[in-house]
Amino acid sequence: RPPRSTLFPYTTLFRSRRYAPHVEVIEVPGDHVSMVLAPNVTVLVQELREVIAAALVTDDLRATAAE
Repeated sequence: RPPRSTLFPYTTLFRSRRYAPHVEVIEVPGDHVSMVLAPNVTVLVQELREVIAAALVTDDLRATAAE
């Protein structure tokens, strides 16, 4: 299995939950540099697309509910 990258080490994230309770860790293949290089970047792009799409749907639902 290839190495996977996260934005923060787990212990840092665990401590940060107090200040950022909605942070979601998504692991992608590669290390800090190689996660943005082919072929790993395709996984990163797909994960970002899914997160952005979900956020847009949530924002649309909130806007509709507020009207």
